[in-house]
Amino acid sequence: MTSIEEDTYKALEEAFDKDLEDTEKRLGNGKGKATKKDQNQKYDYMTFKYSSRFRGTLHEAILLNGAPVFIKYQDGQIQAVPNIEEQDRILRPPSIEEYPYEPIEFSTYEELKKFQQIVLEGVNKEILFQKIFETVSLYIDQDEEIRILISADIFWTYFQDLFPTTHYYDISGTGNGIGKSTIGHVFEGIAYRAVRMTDPSAPSLYRILGKIEPGQCIIIADEADRIHTDKDMMSILKEGYTILGKVSKINKNTEKQEFFFSYCFKMRIAEDPMRPSFAKGVIDRSFMIRAIKGCPRYDIKEVLHPASRRNGKLEKLHESLRNLRKLLLIFRLVHFDDPIFDLDVGLNGRDKELCKPLLQFFHDTRSYNRIDKAIKSFLAKKNIRRNNTSIEPVLYDIIKNMIITHGTTISVADIWEEIMKNVVGLYNPDKPNEFQSHDYDTIYRSTITKILEGLGAERKHKKSGNVLIFDKEKLDKIGMMYEDVLNYDKEKVKGEGSESSESISYNSQNNDIKSIVKYDRQSQIMPSPLSPLHPSHVEYPPKCYYCIIGGFSDKDHYEEHVVRCHKGLTGYPGPTDLEKHNLEPQGMYWENPRNAGINFEQEGS
Repeated sequence: MTSIEEDTYKALEEAFDKDLEDTEKRLGNGKGKATKKDQNQKYDYMTFKYSSRFRGTLHEAILLNGAPVFIKYQDGQIQAVPNIEEQDRILRPPSIEEYPYEPIEFSTYEELKKFQQIVLEGVNKEILFQKIFETVSLYIDQDEEIRILISADIFWTYFQDLFPTTHYYDISGTGNGIGKSTIGHVFEGIAYRAVRMTDPSAPSLYRILGKIEPGQCIIIADEADRIHTDKDMMSILKEGYTILGKVSKINKNTEKQEFFFSYCFKMRIAEDPMRPSFAKGVIDRSFMIRAIKGCPRYDIKEVLHPASRRNGKLEKLHESLRNLRKLLLIFRLVHFDDPIFDLDVGLNGRDKELCKPLLQFFHDTRSYNRIDKAIKSFLAKKNIRRNNTSIEPVLYDIIKNMIITHGTTISVADIWEEIMKNVVGLYNPDKPNEFQSHDYDTIYRSTITKILEGLGAERKHKKSGNVLIFDKEKLDKIGMMYEDVLNYDKEKVKGEGSESSESISYNSQNNDIKSIVKYDRQSQIMPSPLSPLHPSHVEYPPKCYYCIIGGFSDKDHYEEHVVRCHKGLTGYPGPTDLEKHNLEPQGMYWENPRNAGINFEQEGS
């Protein structure tokens, strides 16, 4: 390489390095790679809000006359600062291009002071809630309890980072124009830093939620039908309902582990509700809203459209939304350090986590009873839905009844058999450790054991197989949750003459499942053959002829299994039956050719 070429190459390299440095500085926002020009310069991070992990003064990012600044409430005044400088870093507000939502913008400092004066001169939670409810009702035509919950949650999002947990929304509805996305747009127009994204990915949420402080914004995941297929997204949703939630990722550039906050209010909008087989944990954290077609007074999408400025009426509505957001933000700044009343809401566990924060926030308002009624209505529906899609209440009831007859030590095989008796579904003998239930998706034998251990059972291995030893006191305590709160619907357990109860009939002739037959609990127990040559200890075979189920406790147990799982087939096959169905003999006397003079009653019906 000549000296001229070396100079040219060096110049290009320097230009590239400078461009890369500028780019990194522009993107270095605390959610990506920070920049450092030299050893003396501090790292530079972008953040939407900061309170020194709730130990310092709250700073909120806004645009003031087009310039990015932080505002804070200190010494009784709203103040603006360009950035926050700490010992090892500088926190800066985002520029307009970096906002993933419409920024909150004040035209002048005098406008800031005007909103501060409004807040200080008598605006309280009740007034703001009523204003939000009135605004929500202009754009959402759903049941009143839905509008009440939405209005309360919109207000609450401005204080979400002061509470340990949050609930989610799972909004669904088939077809276009029914209003499910409208709810997301209303949150986008009023709620705290609402980021609406279509089918979002986990990396995009990492960058938005960041590593600076939890509760940077709220997430609206629209058209999120396949969100359950993204393992990282599911981790964010499962961890992100608690303010302590973090998700770890390995930075591929530095090969270092990084931790991202995941906490904030979130909603999923899709055609269908989430399926428990994929998102059981997320469902348990969500209130489901089934949108129905309505006729709202105004179209929120038209109001939020930038071109609404060309229509005087739409611009007036849009300006009203912007002013409401400004008022709510200033109210947050002024009241951020207010004490939080510890309220007994009469709930426990997950139910308490989902409801208490909202009820705490509104405990001193006249609308508290309306909000309490609305959220507990959603809670009841959530628990009914969980009951209809969760196997735990059914298992509890099965074990409770088995303890009466078996005692507290029960064979896992007996429990598995009892599940197949009491749960509607399909059994495939080729997969003996699986049961395709209608209401709970695929049930696995190993999973059932783990669930029962969660009910306080202790597993013990014996020569005859695994058994579970139950602590009746623990079981009764856990059962209070299912009986008093869930009050689960027994119609989901097989009942008398259930039309939908089905199980698989097995045809061994070609070693394949041939047909699905209905199980009618009114069916007569299959009569056994009567014979003086039939000793009592061989009244039934050691295992079923048509599947691998065995270990029957008595003859009635065996015959009930045959009637239930193999209707129309005999439980005592003779030579002709063995040949016809290609069954394996088990050395039972009825398998032998019958001698003349011995009269057997009709086998099977």
